[in-house]
Formats: sequence, structure tokens, C-alpha cells
Amino acid sequence: MNTPSRIKPLDGLRAFAIFLVILYHGLINVENIEWVLNHQAHFDIKHIIFSGWVGVDLFFVLSGFLIGSKLLTNYINISYLKTFIIKRFFRIAPAYYFCVCLTLLRLHLLPAIFKGTFLQTLQLYSLPFLAHIIFLQDYVWSEPHIDWVFWSIPIEMKFYLILPFIILTMNKIQTPEAKTLILVASYIIYVIARTINIDMIFEGQSVTLFYFSNNVRLPFHLSLDGLWIGVICAYYSQTRHFEDLGNKTLNIVFCAGLVLFFLCTAYLSAFTQSDILLSDFEQKYKIPLVNLAFGLILISSVKGCFASNFLSSKVLWFIAKISYSLYLTHAFGMMLNEVLIKTLFQHFESYMLCWLIALPIYLGFCLIPAYLLHELVEMPCINYAKQKFAKKETAS
Repeated sequence: MNTPSRIKPLDGLRAFAIFLVILYHGLINVENIEWVLNHQAHFDIKHIIFSGWVGVDLFFVLSGFLIGSKLLTNYINISYLKTFIIKRFFRIAPAYYFCVCLTLLRLHLLPAIFKGTFLQTLQLYSLPFLAHIIFLQDYVWSEPHIDWVFWSIPIEMKFYLILPFIILTMNKIQTPEAKTLILVASYIIYVIARTINIDMIFEGQSVTLFYFSNNVRLPFHLSLDGLWIGVICAYYSQTRHFEDLGNKTLNIVFCAGLVLFFLCTAYLSAFTQSDILLSDFEQKYKIPLVNLAFGLILISSVKGCFASNFLSSKVLWFIAKISYSLYLTHAFGMMLNEVLIKTLFQHFESYMLCWLIALPIYLGFCLIPAYLLHELVEMPCINYAKQKFAKKETAS
């Protein structure tokens, strides 16, 4: 399969990913979350909202597939690697750096000026800031942190650096089918090793999602699940077996992925008033199973299942277009949403009603700065990189 620059159904999946993330983050700052959780049942459709943190995993699966497909359809040499890495840097870094600096200023340095503690605060945040700039905050993670929303960016950047060399190694294998099987086997080995590591860290005890994220979600080497699934899908899309898939099979695969996603995200074993608790089983297998579900949904959507037309709609395309900027800036909406819900709760005694009233306003708060960042920072930098390398290719 020759992968085009834009696969329309993936726009819908990207929009769904960011929607999961911002819905989840619109809840975690609410003091009392018990209204959205069902004490009486482990399975409840409302629990899906509070599993929205897996939206980042869908982003990882999409990145693995798209970047993997791009590298598979190009001849990789030193010149191409240089161009690829610089283009990815201009795609990711400028908007990210802008938001890191703005967040540091808004949340920490400006309040410190009014408190008279600017120099102390500047010194306190110097190491976290440096770690963010060089994309190492997943390993050089020290308190205080600048903002949690930036945790996935260094994982993607490291992935962009190592994936070309993995593909170069895999090119020594003749058939796409053999490459896919080797990647699947290596993924299973990775999941087993990761499971053993989790067992050593938590010793079978239930832990909060916050504690789990600190120890398992942050480090690059423990967050490869979704990216690896995406790469497997990219290799599989090159096989004859993929080309032979019929509409009926694609629809079954899509439905299987959707059912698996709902089963994984609608299940919560336990929770506190302010966070969910992950059981030993959820710690080890929830993320791999969710990523498997995303892989099934992705591969069937790419080929053309019954949901592909819906996923290709113009509304979802717009959300997908600004999804990266929306991911970087939605923390601004989170703060306003928290204040709004607390204000509404003074007039309505139902958190659910307050959240539903605040939801469209919260989404608007998120969309406006995201669109501005996309138009003023993200796209100009992407276009600059494209034009620069287009001139070099013309000159050569």
C-alpha cells in the first residue's frame, strides 16, 4: 500500500484522540468526581470519560503508523535522515517551546513576581525547564513540574530518532509478512518485559493513576506500546494479506476493536474521591489491550470500513488539523473550566449538570488558543521547513 500524505479516516481518529484527552482533563480538576463514577458496578459507560487518558495512546498509535508508513515508502540514507529529523523538529518543537515558556511564565514566574519570590522561583524551575527544552523530562523528572500535559512530547521525539534505524535493520528481511511477524513477536516480548517491570515496581498492589503515570507512563522505554502497534500496522499495510481484506472482514475488525476499547475503558476496579485506582491487572494489561483495540480500528479505517466516511468528515478534519496545538494549549481551558464548574455549583447542586453546562464553554476555551497557536506558530514553522528543503532539492 502506497501511503498518501493524508489518509482522511485518520483525521477522525486524531480528533477522537484529542476529544478523549480534553474530556478527561475537564474532569480531573473537579473536586468531587463521584457523580461520574458508579460505586455499584465495575462496568459503566460513564467510566469511559474517566479513561480518556488513553487518548494519548491513540496519538502514539497514529504516529507509529504514519511515520512508519512514511519511512517505509522512502529510501533512507544520511541525507534523507537529516531532512526527516529537521522537518519533524520544526513540526513539533516551535509550538511546544512556545507553550512551555508561556506556561512557565503564566503559572509560576508571574505569580512569583507579585509574591516577591521571582529569583527563587526561577532557580527552582531551571532544571525542569532545561529538561523540557532537551526533551528529557521523562527521565530528568524533578519536582516541581512545569505542566503535566507536555509529558508525551519527549517520547515522540525519541521515537522519531530511533525508528529510521529500526526500519533500516528490518529492510534486511525480504518479505513484509516476515517483517510484520518479527515486529509482533518483539512487541509480545516487550509487553512481557514491561509486565515484569511493573510487578517489581508495584508488587501487585493497586495504585492511583497519578502514581502509575509517574512510574510507568513517563519513561520512554516503558511507553512504546502504542508507537510499536502503529509501526506493526504500517508494516502490515504493505502485505498482500492486507490488500486482500474484504469489506465484511474490515467491518468485523473495526467492531472488534471498538468492543475491546469499550470493555477496557468502561471498566474501573476502584477509585478514590479524586483519582482512579488501577488494579494489578489494569496496570499490566489495560494499555496493551487498548492499543490493540486502536490498532484494529486504525487498520480497518485505513482500508475502508463502514465508519471511514464518518471519520473523514470536514468537522473532524478541522479538529484533527489543530489537534497538536489543542493538546498543547488545552490546559488553559482546564483552569477556566474548573473555576466555571465551581461557580455553577453554587447555583446547581448537581456536579453532572454543572459539567454539562460548562462543557461547550470549556471546549470553546480550548479551541480558540489552539487555533491561534496553529495559525501563528505551528503552520509558519512547518511551511518554513518545507520551503527550505524544497529549495535545496531544486538546487541539487
